[in-house]
Amino acid sequence: MKIITYKLFAALFLLVFLIAFPKNNAAQEKVLGELTIENNVSAIGEQFVTVNNERVISGRSIMSPSEIETPAQTAAKVTIAKTGFIRLASGSKMNLYFENASISGDFLQGNITVDALPFTKFNILTSDGAITALNINNENVFVVNLVNNKTQVKVLSGEVLFNGTLLVAGQTFPTDLGNSNAKKNDNPGGAGSNNLIYIILGAAAAVVIAAVSLSGGSDNNSVSPVR
Repeated sequence: MKIITYKLFAALFLLVFLIAFPKNNAAQEKVLGELTIENNVSAIGEQFVTVNNERVISGRSIMSPSEIETPAQTAAKVTIAKTGFIRLASGSKMNLYFENASISGDFLQGNITVDALPFTKFNILTSDGAITALNINNENVFVVNLVNNKTQVKVLSGEVLFNGTLLVAGQTFPTDLGNSNAKKNDNPGGAGSNNLIYIILGAAAAVVIAAVSLSGGSDNNSVSPVR
C-alpha cells in the first residue's frame, strides 16, 4: 500500500512539474514591447516604421528579436514594461533583443536613446564598439549616434561602459565625430608649406637687394669725361 501511495505521489508531482515548467518558459518568451510612432508634424500622409521588413503603424506589439527601421521624418519608441525603452530617431536601424530586465541589440545606423530602468542589463553593439552596463542599481539613460561607422555615446543619467571606458552623466565620447581632421584640413600644407613660402620670399628679397647694390656701385665708379 505504501509503495502504491509513493508511486501515485511521484506521478502527481511529475505531472505538476511538466505542466508548470512549459508555462514558465512561455511566460519568459512572451515579453512584448509596445511600438509607438512619433510623427513629424511636417510629414504628409500616414506614418509607419518597418519591423522585420513589414510596415507597421503605431500601437503595434512586437516580440524579440525584431529588426526595426525608421524612415525619414519618422521616429519610433519601443517600451518594455519594467525594463525601459528604446527610441529610434528618423533614419535609424537596429536589430533589437529584449526580455525582462535586459535590453540588447545591434545598432546599424542613425541615432537611438536607451532608457534602462534600475536593475536592467544592456549591451548595445555598433560597428566599432560596445555599450554595456556598469552599475544597474540606477537608471541609465544614454544616446548613441552612429556617423560613417563611427560611434558617439552621450550619457544623460547613470554610468555606462563604452569599449571599456567609463562614461558618467554629462560626458560625451568622442566629443566630435565629423571634424576629427579639421585642424589638419585647415592647413593642408602644414608647417612644411609655411617654411617653403618663407624661403621663397627670402630668396626674392635677396635678389632685389643684390640688384640695388650693383646698380648703386656702377654710378659711383663711373669716370668723368676728359675735357
